[in-house]
Amino acid sequence: MSYKYEQQAIRIGQLLVKQLRGTLTDGEAREITAWLKLSDRNKQVYEELMNDHSRQVSLQEEPPRPAEEVLPLLLAKYHQRKSGILSDHGAQSIRRIRKWLSYAAAILVMATVTTWFLLRDRIGNQQSKIIDAEEILPGGSRAKLTLADGSTISLDEAKEGIIVNEGNISYSDESREIVNLQSGIVDQLVLTTPKGGTYQLILPDGSKVWLNAASTLKYPSAFTGRERVVELVGEGYFAVAKDARKPFKVISNGQEVDVLGTEFNISAYADEKEVKTTLVEGGVQIVNRQSETVNKLQPGEQSIIRGAATDIHTVDVQQYTAWKDGFFYFNSTPLVDIIRQVGRWYDVEVDYDGNTPALEFSGKIQRSLQLSQVLRILEKGGVQFHLDGRKLVVRP
Repeated sequence: MSYKYEQQAIRIGQLLVKQLRGTLTDGEAREITAWLKLSDRNKQVYEELMNDHSRQVSLQEEPPRPAEEVLPLLLAKYHQRKSGILSDHGAQSIRRIRKWLSYAAAILVMATVTTWFLLRDRIGNQQSKIIDAEEILPGGSRAKLTLADGSTISLDEAKEGIIVNEGNISYSDESREIVNLQSGIVDQLVLTTPKGGTYQLILPDGSKVWLNAASTLKYPSAFTGRERVVELVGEGYFAVAKDARKPFKVISNGQEVDVLGTEFNISAYADEKEVKTTLVEGGVQIVNRQSETVNKLQPGEQSIIRGAATDIHTVDVQQYTAWKDGFFYFNSTPLVDIIRQVGRWYDVEVDYDGNTPALEFSGKIQRSLQLSQVLRILEKGGVQFHLDGRKLVVRP
């Protein structure tokens, strides 16, 4: 590249990194727009870079890793993804780039731009094998509220959650009331999310619940007894309001979780053999209802109930709570577990063509991506997919 082009690449690289990190100013955004208008090739480069979500994950790590660690790792991953077609020129590029460590991620983007031009023709035939199909969008805020008389209300998808107040239920932004509740009467209510849906709920005591896709929470319109009891099917994240006089209890598939005030995640889907409870902060008591054994968790620990057995171990908490913040988070996660999560979030039927691939993945992927984008990321790990309408076929 010429010196002028190299300097432009560095500048654009810096701006793209800021865009990925969400720190781009209005003036810098106009610079990117002007650069995109210069040529169709610039647009192609931009789209390829911005759709490389494994790079986005690395650039958005918190806390940010030092440039000396991030840059060589990302370069190695990038060239490895190109199936080992790294020419002598590419190796020289890496050596040259390492001289620019002060530019960190900006140089990484410049290197990617350079390699994109050099290798585009050679990798043109290695595009994703995903069969074209109607684009499947990610899930969103979708849920229905079932009242005591059995009637249901489809909740506004433009809202994120609801509040159970004394005498009524309203949206969490208090924009409008959803339903009136009879004063002095405790109604049993149900909040249900479909596949591809999440919703938030603030209970009468101020406790907050986030429901993941394909989940159900049963709860009263008021907590009047000695305990605050709710029932969960599926997955939910709980931030329980403290009340030493009224313990909070979550009943799910084969277990009870007893707390006073804390934050934790429960995954208790009916189609999974394990019930996982992950403690974020505070303390909880886990009761295995089959064996009647009782265990206590410390922050960072997870209990796994399989029938009468209960196992407790330390985990990466973020792996089990990132969904609440809009991410898939994998840490040596088996492919079958990943595909189960993907199937629920994008509301697709999953089938395996042949043996289930014995693969594991680590990384963080935005749940706001289209399904095809997620599949392309996973394909780089050695698995193929076929989309037929809303049926996803997984191939070794």
